[in-house]
This record gives sequence, structure tokens and C-alpha cells, in this order.
Amino acid sequence: MRVDVSEKPVGVCEGRDGVEVGLSAVEQCLVDLLQAGPGFDLDLLRSLLHGGKRLRAALLLDCARQVGGTTTSSDVVTAAATIELLHLGTLIHDDVMDASLTRRGVPTVNAMQGDSVAGYVGLWTLSAAMAAMEQLPEYIYGRAEETLKAMCDGQFAEAMALGNADRSVDEYLTAIEGKTGSLFGLSSYVGARLCCDDIGHAEQGLSAATALGVAYQIVDDVFDLDPKGTESRGKPAGADVRAGVITLPVLLARDRDDSVGDLLTAVGKDPELATSILAVVRRTHADVSALEVAEAIIADALTDADASPLRPALSRFASSIRAHIEVGLQWE
Repeated sequence: MRVDVSEKPVGVCEGRDGVEVGLSAVEQCLVDLLQAGPGFDLDLLRSLLHGGKRLRAALLLDCARQVGGTTTSSDVVTAAATIELLHLGTLIHDDVMDASLTRRGVPTVNAMQGDSVAGYVGLWTLSAAMAAMEQLPEYIYGRAEETLKAMCDGQFAEAMALGNADRSVDEYLTAIEGKTGSLFGLSSYVGARLCCDDIGHAEQGLSAATALGVAYQIVDDVFDLDPKGTESRGKPAGADVRAGVITLPVLLARDRDDSVGDLLTAVGKDPELATSILAVVRRTHADVSALEVAEAIIADALTDADASPLRPALSRFASSIRAHIEVGLQWE
């Protein structure tokens, strides 16, 4: 499904406001895509959508305009909305796996209607996204299929590592590149590919944005340890650890303090041990080190994309990640 939007040629000079205009069209497209559904509560899906930051859609739109595209063209808007639906579908399944009760300040589908319904809703959302993607050029659909597979592979790798105190940093990075980085990479690729004949520009964006997505996930994982997590994220600090998800700051703490391995082995039976793990993370400054890893990844990604016309869009996305890194570094 495509949304009927203006074809006004705003191009690379439209400024950041051009992205905001495009995002308004994306919101309408999302409503249209969720118009017809089976017997579950579509209002619940829409409430989850309305709480999103639209980072992936914004990146797609920004990359499109950097190569002379129009942020309100039908293909660009449809692609951006579809990527947000892909993201939502994977989040629904993620919530089931993590037994999360809230998402974006509202109850999750599994909290409201159970795991079985949530699994079905997640699949329906993904299928709706891919159906909309069929309206785009075939090369976009093919790349989206590859990305969805990478996301599933990454999520599966994380599922297989639940509670594994021996998980390696490389295994963690590979998993988040698939489950998170790949969709940011797709966003940049599609924005450039739809609006520019130079495939090289799109491939550069794919690589750099995937790396930035990895940095984004690392920062997000650090913020899971936020001592004010309930206030800032709507869930208690250490939700990942309690669910058995062992992330970079915890891995770094484990390598610095042998007690963390034993705590990780026991936290499945006693979730309150997560508090002790978080204390070691803070004491060993493993959270700061994780943020420094994210910063290094950002710097390398931007250096690799230095000659790319997509560099300004990638830099703006990187700046939003760096703003959160600064917040994390200021925790007491």
C-alpha cells in the first residue's frame, strides 16, 4: 500500500524540516497499513507505533534527500513506513522472548493478550510489512528479505546465548549487528538506492549505518543498567540481565571480576542478583568502557563514509547516539 503524498521536489536543500515533513507522511502511511487486520486489537499496535522515535524512518528520509530525493515521494514514504513495521514486528517477538510487560510506556502485546497471540501479531505485522515492500522495486524487496533473515539470525543467536556466562564479546557484537544494525543499514541503503543511480553510495550507507546501529544497540544496552531505569525507560534497571540477556557492559565486567560469572549463572533462579551484577558493572566502570566501544565504532563508521554524499545524514544519526553516550558518562 502506498500513501498519496506530495511530489514537491525539495531535494538536498530542504533541510532537517524536510525530514520532519516526510515523517508526517510516514505516520499516515503506517495508519493506512494497519487499517485492515484480523481479530486482534489494532489500537494496541497503533499505541506501540505512536511511542516510537522513528529513527530508522528518519535515517531513510535523510539519506534520500542527501542524494537529491524527495522525502514525501510515494516510494520513499512507503519504504520508511515498511521499515518501521519490520521494526515493530521484531519488537513484539522480542517482548515475548524477554517476557517484557511494557514497551514505550504502554503494556506489551504479550502482557495484554498472552504469548500465543503476541507471536501471531508479530508474524502478521512482519507479513504486512513485506506485503507493502512488494510495491517497491524488486531490488529493494530482495534487500529487505536479506535484512529480515539477518535480524532473525541475530535474535536467534541472542536467544541461544540466554544465561550463557561464557558468551564472548565477538558473539555479542555479531548478534546485535544482525538484530539491530542490519535494519539501520537497510534504512540508509533504501533511502539512497531509491533516489540515486549510484549503487556504490547505497552500499556505503549500508555498511556505515549498520555499524552505527551496532553502536546504538550498545548504548541502549548500557541504558538498561540506568539506576533510574524505571523513571527514564519505564522498566527497572537490569531488565536484560534478569531476562538472561548478557550484554557488552556485563561481559566487560565479567572479564574484570570473576564473581560476575557465578552471579550470571545464578541470576536465572534469583533475579534479584541482577542488582549485584549491576553494582560490579558500575564499580569496574564496565558501563563506561562499553560506551567507549560505541564511540570508537561511530568514529570508524564516519571515517569510512567520509567521502560519501550520505555523510551528513549519517553524522546526524551519529550525533543522536553520541548525545546518549554523554548522558551515560554523566551518571553518578
